[in-house]
Amino acid sequence: MAENVFPLFLKDQIEKGSQFLDDLFVLKGIGEAADGPLAKFSLKQVNKYASPHVPDALKPDIQDVFNQILEKDWDDAGAELTDVISDLVNGANLKPGLKDIIVGALSLVKGAIASLD
Repeated sequence: MAENVFPLFLKDQIEKGSQFLDDLFVLKGIGEAADGPLAKFSLKQVNKYASPHVPDALKPDIQDVFNQILEKDWDDAGAELTDVISDLVNGANLKPGLKDIIVGALSLVKGAIASLD
């Protein structure tokens, strides 16, 4: 596997993404105070632990999909995510179990996008 240099999410994407998730999940009481920081923590953990396993060549495409989700551009996000999943399945040089986990996670996101469309 090639050395990974780039993060999966950029710093401003983590900020905007945590705000997006905070707005998406409206909880009551202390849950509402915690959901934004929890979303930010979760995105940072994905960046820290998943990013080294995603090929750098696919990261700009995943970042584009993330931006489209933040802009609620569901059609383009879904279409580009389909391409990313196809590239992972057909070309990424990853361990089979790891490939399945990444493809599964992206497929869940694609399903969520389809339900919002």
